[in-house]
Amino acid sequence: MANDYPGFLADENGFAEGYGGTQQDVIIPAFLSAYGVFNVNGVSTSPFPRVPLPNWRVNYDGLGKIPFVKKFARNVTLGHSYRSTYSVSSFTTNLLYSGVELANGVESNFPNTRDSSGNFIPELQIGNITISEQFSPLVSLDFNFKNSLTARFEVKTSRTLGFNFANNQLTEVTSEEYIVGAGYTFKNVPFPIKIGKNTKRIKSDMAVRIDFSMRDSRTMIRKMVEGLDQATSGQKLISIKFNADYIINQKFNIRLFYDAAVNTPVVSSSFPTENHSAGLSLRFTLAD
Repeated sequence: MANDYPGFLADENGFAEGYGGTQQDVIIPAFLSAYGVFNVNGVSTSPFPRVPLPNWRVNYDGLGKIPFVKKFARNVTLGHSYRSTYSVSSFTTNLLYSGVELANGVESNFPNTRDSSGNFIPELQIGNITISEQFSPLVSLDFNFKNSLTARFEVKTSRTLGFNFANNQLTEVTSEEYIVGAGYTFKNVPFPIKIGKNTKRIKSDMAVRIDFSMRDSRTMIRKMVEGLDQATSGQKLISIKFNADYIINQKFNIRLFYDAAVNTPVVSSSFPTENHSAGLSLRFTLAD
């Protein structure tokens, strides 16, 4: 970019004159090459990549066909998923922008005006750019055993990076989560129902499930000009969820549940919290 500009000179920090460390056309390719998948030598200076990168999801159930696994499991599924978005929050044409006028009187794409910092004013004024990535899951294993037992193991990771050009500040939000769960269906569980003086016993299946998760999330602010990194928020969250569902018939369902969450903040300005909830719910469906 700077090499194509007539009269290219470097300042005392090694940046091209007019293209300092806080110039928009310098920050965008640096941001995409540092946090994206673009090569530093081939990344475009445009804030709008021409070719979008694909998202994907992969499930593999071939593990359940292994003879040893087939003895105790109906199926085993290995999963992996990736989703990413790149967004430009807002942009407007910069009224202060002007290009270098060529000998034939045509205005070129080379910027000509500078701001108070000595950087060239870009043609487009951009507010924020954001990269969001989720491995949801990074890896997961689902087991469906022959004795009505189910089990699940899952690892999730995510990160969101947003750069604000108004204050040259990067906000980075990262999270990791580990989930272990199990479920079991009890067959023909008796349930007494008293109608008047008579007691009727019905038999139905009761599905029980418990999930345990550990989640670690953090928010970092990186101030580019000052060279400071600061953790502004974050938490370590441990949660347990339990529920038991008893289906009396197609229209009537009883659920017993218990949820617990312990939150430990990573910054001293926040306080640890602990929440517990339990209850019994009755669900009646009117529709046929």
